[in-house]
Amino acid sequence: MPSVVRVQYTLPDAQFLNELLRDDLILRYVKDDYSRSEHCLEFYDTDNWSLMSRGFSLSVTRSRQIPVIELQQGLRLRREFPGLYEGIQYVAPYEQEEDMVEPLMLRGAPQSFRETATSGPLRHWFDTVAHRLSTTLYLPDRTRVSMDFDNGELVVEEKRQPTYYLFFELLFGDVELLLNYCEQVQERFSLSTVQLSREQMALRLLRSR
Repeated sequence: MPSVVRVQYTLPDAQFLNELLRDDLILRYVKDDYSRSEHCLEFYDTDNWSLMSRGFSLSVTRSRQIPVIELQQGLRLRREFPGLYEGIQYVAPYEQEEDMVEPLMLRGAPQSFRETATSGPLRHWFDTVAHRLSTTLYLPDRTRVSMDFDNGELVVEEKRQPTYYLFFELLFGDVELLLNYCEQVQERFSLSTVQLSREQMALRLLRSR
């Protein structure tokens, strides 16, 4: 039941990343090579989006050899620091197509998730597809942060929306160090924070003309 502490930004386009990665504010904390991966996530909810309304986000990652179910709970924006999301994450192998709930319950998911997820049939609502560039930042005092750039799109039915995201997620260490570093990056590059969840963005795209 690992906690999630993540700061999320949007970038204007994929080319903007090149400028960011050449800056000393990033370079001084990078020791490892960058890794590249592809992430394809399917998002599920009930017909009336009751999981989202209860603070849950349910997805399946199929870009691995064994599909994985991921449940995130309580990833709410912290008002005093725009772009910061905090919550709890549960992960389980997705071995039986018909059952997404019980594997997560075995990993410690709360009873409220079971009650909400079984209140109606789960529906595949939307997908996110992204090419990810990742590395670890070695901040002071042994604080380790995963830095990920996603160049992808949000897919809802026949509608597609390009997405360019920059994530800083705490792996180990001091939350305040992470926040201080993110403030420096945001000020240096005039970044905009992510204000909506993926479910909220999908609903907005679904309802758009």
